[in-house]
Amino acid sequence: MGAGKKVWGYYPVGDVWLPLRYNALGQLEVDMALVNLNDLADVNAPAPANLDLLTWNNVAGEWQNRGLDISDDLTPTLGGNLQGLGLGITNLGFAQGVERLEAQVPTNTTIVAGVIITLTLDTTVDTQGGAATDDLDNIFGMAVAGTFLVLRAFNAARTVVVRHGVGNIQLKGGRNVELDNTDKCLLLFYDGNNWLDVGLPDRPGEHFNALAGTIVYNAAGVGSTPRTATILGVVGAVITLTAPVSLNFFDPWGLMTGNVYAKIRNNNLAQYAWVQAATPNTLTVTNAADIVGWLGGHIISTSRVGAASPDYELDLTPTIGGNATAITCGMSAQDWGVVTGAESITVRHTPVVMYSTCQVSGFLMMTYPIVPVLASQHIYVRDVASGAGALFTSINCFGWFE
Repeated sequence: MGAGKKVWGYYPVGDVWLPLRYNALGQLEVDMALVNLNDLADVNAPAPANLDLLTWNNVAGEWQNRGLDISDDLTPTLGGNLQGLGLGITNLGFAQGVERLEAQVPTNTTIVAGVIITLTLDTTVDTQGGAATDDLDNIFGMAVAGTFLVLRAFNAARTVVVRHGVGNIQLKGGRNVELDNTDKCLLLFYDGNNWLDVGLPDRPGEHFNALAGTIVYNAAGVGSTPRTATILGVVGAVITLTAPVSLNFFDPWGLMTGNVYAKIRNNNLAQYAWVQAATPNTLTVTNAADIVGWLGGHIISTSRVGAASPDYELDLTPTIGGNATAITCGMSAQDWGVVTGAESITVRHTPVVMYSTCQVSGFLMMTYPIVPVLASQHIYVRDVASGAGALFTSINCFGWFE
């Protein structure tokens, strides 16, 4: 519509033209800011105030300005049916209390560009164009603070992904919710700005996020931790070693790349950096600024924060979510050395210490534990081998709890 132009609607009872406007939902409505109710023949409202209730009086044949008394029985006035309010309430008499609350027939609405518009408490949602999956980011229509809304999938074969924080929907734990069957419900509450998930408070570990299998640790042909190497030189974020022993710190075949960061320590400077990739004789760190001043001849070692320790610290941020409390994984260990005395293979994880320990020679051991993780998404790994170059260990992450 061009600038300066306005839509008008004819009101035949009062023989007047009323100014119209489009609201935020694209609906056409009377622009009441420019209307004097006394101009309308069937309105008796000499001094209407903001949010006054107008009720129709059949006897007088007019709309009347009337406040709402909590002792009123609205059944005669409203005809015994408040279905139009979207709550499915009938026979509401405040003097006698609520006689009956009836569930509405659910209204189906279809996502359009991430948006639905609904005016009913019970709403089923379908994907746009019948797609197998579709994202729901915004909900409009019931814009009164204090409103509740129940969402369900319209068709079990089409998944509606309700997304957290993209639009006006805020969900527990910052997680998206998939409505992937018609029995799954999502209860939301409108606070005047956003729709809030009002499900039960989160319990740590109640949600599981599956992975296809992601290698977060792979040490092949190495000795016990801590393991060391000597720096030949440093250029940017790349450390070149004097020998092809990067496997002491990070898998050089790319199996760990993109899944995990491993902490190394410069023993000469007591400084730390995170390795994100490797070739047989180089290590690439996440931040070149962390290794400024690292020089040829310096010794680096596997480490955890604050010390040169047998525990090797791994950051699983690339693989698991920020709310992760534990991972489920497959751990394997094989020692090709000669076992003597108390020598053993130990794969150890903290903060809760979990051991998988066995004395072996040319024997493969596999376990499938649930391993707690630190709030920072870190775990510690310790290798104990019977000799240098004798140990092969790996951790394959299958998912995480949050």
